[in-house]
Amino acid sequence: RVDQIDANSMTPLWVACHQGRVDLAKILLEAKADPTRKVQDWSPLMLAEKDNRKELTDLLRQHLPAGHGHQGHPIDPETAKAMHLYHAVHKGDERMVRAMLERGDDRVDINSTPGEGGASSLFLACAMGHAAMVQLLLDSRARPNLALKNGLTPLMKVVETHRIDIAKILIENAADVNAFNPMGTTALMIACHTGEGAIARLLIDECASTGEVRKSSGTALISAASAGHADCVRMLIEEGDDDSLHLSYKNKTPLQWAQEGKTDGHRICEGLLESAIAEARAVPPLSSSPEPIRKQPTDTDLADIDDEPPAVARQ
Repeated sequence: RVDQIDANSMTPLWVACHQGRVDLAKILLEAKADPTRKVQDWSPLMLAEKDNRKELTDLLRQHLPAGHGHQGHPIDPETAKAMHLYHAVHKGDERMVRAMLERGDDRVDINSTPGEGGASSLFLACAMGHAAMVQLLLDSRARPNLALKNGLTPLMKVVETHRIDIAKILIENAADVNAFNPMGTTALMIACHTGEGAIARLLIDECASTGEVRKSSGTALISAASAGHADCVRMLIEEGDDDSLHLSYKNKTPLQWAQEGKTDGHRICEGLLESAIAEARAVPPLSSSPEPIRKQPTDTDLADIDDEPPAVARQ
């Protein structure tokens, strides 16, 4: 029997997974070994995940019985449908995804979050760079701002993966360009820190905030200056938000962050920031503008003045 236990109540599949033997696990699973059977409260899948054996973990998940989630536990029918959709998105199977979304009463919840970290199917499509799949899901009313448990939004993810095409799709479908995670990080900060100037320009054009210090993440200008990305620093300076020049993160201004860097990019950022600060100081505030010079009346002007008082003053 393929699931026969030994003197220690261990099954052959459990032992194979404990030893990391993918070859033996494959033979046993093809012989219908039970991947959910536990020994001392540990299933073969749990063992593989604990030891970070990705190939073995993927193999075991492929052989989970119907109605079991990716952790090997029984799941309800609604969650099972959500997992089916999630896996179809992972495979890039647009035909299957469209069929699942067009069902009648048995329609799947497109905004369920069965993935790792609370990932939705839309987040997965964004992470994998499937632009057509992203559009399909958004057309089917996937929520563009549904974030992971850690606050990472789909828009932030595509900025991380340098996909401006998908960023445009998300923004066209009401993605919040000013959303931030619990640490205060925004999509614009990520773009500036990674030097994604084109994406940063897109976000700014869509009214992304440039000058707010959010919790422990600083500002977009600080993100760009600390990483030495001169193009992003120049772009932010040209936006004219002079207050950002003096906002600090960890008691350091953008200029001080640039000064700490060691690259040529940091030196360029340093020069740009010094020039911007000097220019901002040289421009007097509007309230202190000198009074306009009044023209002195000439003799001709005085001759034209009527000796009589204005009509409204006559008695």
